[in-house]
Order: sequence, then structure tokens, then C-alpha cells
Amino acid sequence: MPLFPRSRHQQGLSYGHLLCAAAGFGLLMYMSMSGVTYRIQPASLPAGRNVLLPGSIGATHRAAVDRGAQATDLGGSVPSDRGAGLGETDARVGKGGDPLREKAIRARAKAAILGAFVADAASMGLHWIYDTDTIRSLLRRNDRIGKPEFFEPPSCPFYHYESGRLSPYGDEALPVLESMAEQGRLDPQHLLQRLYDSFKTYRSNGGRLNRASIDMMRNVEAGKAFPAAGANNNEAHATVKVPIVVGRYAGLAEMKDRMLDAVRTHQNNEDAETAGLAAALLLERVVLGDSLAAALTWASGSAAFPAAARPWLSKALQSRFEDSVAAVESFGQTCHLPDSFESTMFIANHSQNYAQAVRDNIMAGGDCCGRSHLLAALFAAQGGLESIPKDWKDKTTMYNDLEPLVDDLLERRSDHPSVKTAQT
Repeated sequence: MPLFPRSRHQQGLSYGHLLCAAAGFGLLMYMSMSGVTYRIQPASLPAGRNVLLPGSIGATHRAAVDRGAQATDLGGSVPSDRGAGLGETDARVGKGGDPLREKAIRARAKAAILGAFVADAASMGLHWIYDTDTIRSLLRRNDRIGKPEFFEPPSCPFYHYESGRLSPYGDEALPVLESMAEQGRLDPQHLLQRLYDSFKTYRSNGGRLNRASIDMMRNVEAGKAFPAAGANNNEAHATVKVPIVVGRYAGLAEMKDRMLDAVRTHQNNEDAETAGLAAALLLERVVLGDSLAAALTWASGSAAFPAAARPWLSKALQSRFEDSVAAVESFGQTCHLPDSFESTMFIANHSQNYAQAVRDNIMAGGDCCGRSHLLAALFAAQGGLESIPKDWKDKTTMYNDLEPLVDDLLERRSDHPSVKTAQT
């Protein structure tokens, strides 16, 4: 297994350190060959060391540990896994009544939500182009090699929106944010009605509705209510809702139930529920202070991670491809699950920062906007608002409208007793 060490001069290692490292590596190899399970928490490693994850060679695990080892400094580390997932104890919110803990959670949550919307708008110009040679050709002709974000003129073959607008996925996430900010919580029936009303107006104004939304609307019109109104659809809409729901409920006991409610307002499908919950648990780890590398390591070995999603994650983390283009072409470029989840996890594991992740995702083609929400939220939560390029925020038409909605939503975290305690 490659360790990707830095040079001895970079790490400042003595020969004694090297001998100890070699002995430790030999022990790990013996444990691996003997079938012994091992796990290393990045937050406990010295800065500059690498996370050991069997089968993974991703850049997130090679390069994010410097961030991960220090990512918890803002508000305390995420408790080590004891077989229970996050979202199962309110004690993790405002740990020890520390208001800085809740402040840090809100900062990461805000970055995650806004980062998802910005990435969606940035990806829209090259959305649903499945031929990656076509994407490269468009970039060459427009002198945009290496900068596929906010591509002009927007060239999606299935809809034609102005540059800076949200994609149909972003337009679908907006009523989720509006409903939750207005209600202060996730009210499934209110959200279902808000989605229905928004989709109806959206379609009448020329917006492109996806199959899940069309089927959900038909169910509502047939008299069905939550949860029966959700469409039997296994596409990526579930993960689009994740940043908003996790932002509101990260660390709270009801997070998992509210995430499933959000999925079921739109989709009644086991794969959609699995993807939504798995994505929410990963993002929750990062919002609560873990690094992305640590979150992926946790998910790879935790019984709390959904059993049905474990093969998806394992496939993504253990696959070896030349780049994200090759990986996504193999997993599947479409919006269907598990393809979309696997593709997103591969890019997350092999990118080093927000901008690179968004760009690599666009270059991989197909349903880049569907993948962008979860992918961008993970990196934005880790890196903060400053990790989102300012010119990208400026180019996102709705950014100034989105930010106060996000602030309103996150302020309602204080409605929860344990969060109130942390504020006093």
C-alpha cells in the first residue's frame, strides 16, 4: 500500500524516526495480511502524516491530514467512533456548553450550503454533456482550459439558462431552503407543498423539470400526501437536499429522521434513502469538525454508516483510475444511484480543495450538477467560506439572496434546547 511519504528533509525525520516508521509499517502490513482490522484517526496524527485506508490512494487522504489534524481547533474534535453514529446525541452540540463550538458548527454549515449552490451554478454551463471530448473541445475553442466553471455560453443540450443561474437541481434545492428557513425546521407536509407549488410555477415559466418532480406532482394531484406522494425514483435528488438538512440538524438526535423525511417528500425509493442518509452522515462529520479524510475513514469502518451504502463507498475509495474522467465514465455519468454517489465519492477522495473538486467534477461530464451539491458541500465545510473563490460567488446570480436565507435557517438551530444552552 503506498504511503506517499514526504522527503526526510520535508518531514525533519531522523534515522531513528525512519526506523520506527519502517517497523510500524511492517506491523501494519502483517496485520493487513492477517485479516486484522486497523483504523487511524487523522485528528490524532502529527501534521504532515498520511491517513492509512486500505485500498485508497486518494489525494484527500494524502494531502488533507494537515487540515484534518487541525480542523477541530475551531470547536473541539468530533468524538471517536464507538459504534454509534453522529446525530444520536445532543451532547455533541455546543460541547460542554462552549458557544465557540456552536459558532464553528454554524460557520461550517453555512459554507457547506452556500458552497453547494455556488458549485451548482458554476457547473451549469456544461451540464449533461456526456461526451468529455466535447467538453474539452468547447474549452479549447473558448480559451478556458483548466477553467470549466461558469462556462459561456452555457451549452447544456437539454435546457438554456443564462450564465450564473442555478441548474434545475439548484432550483429544486431552493424551495427546500425556503421552507426550512420559514418554518425553522423540516416540516415534511409543508415542504411537499412548497416543492409542488415551486415546481408548478417553475414549469410554467419554462424551467426543466426532472422525472422525479413530475411524478411527485402527479401523486399530489392524485390526492396523495407525505410520504406516499414521493416518486419511486432512484436519482440524485436525495443528495441535493443534504447540505441544507445537515446544516440545520448537525449533531442533533433527529438529524437522520429529518434527512429521511426530506428524501421522502420527493422520492420513495430505497436507493435514494440510502444515498441521502449516507451523504448526510458524511457531511455531518465534517460540519461538526472532522476533516473530509477523517469522515471517509470513519465511514469506511463504522457500523453506523448505512450497510447498503458500504459497497458503494468501498468501490469508490478502492478503485484506481488515472483521473476523475476515467472513474466517472466507469461508475456512470448519469444521475442514477449508486452511480452518482460512487462518482462523487471518488472525486471527493482524489481532490485537494473546493475549486479542484468542482472543476474535476465538471470535466467528468454527464450529471455534474447533480453530483456537485454533496461534493462541494464536503469541501466547503472543511475549508470554510473562504475556500469558495470570491469571483465564483460574484458570478452566482442568487448568492446575495441565498445568504440571508441560510443565516435565518442556521439561527433556528437555537430553537433546540441543547443549542440554547451552548449560546448562554
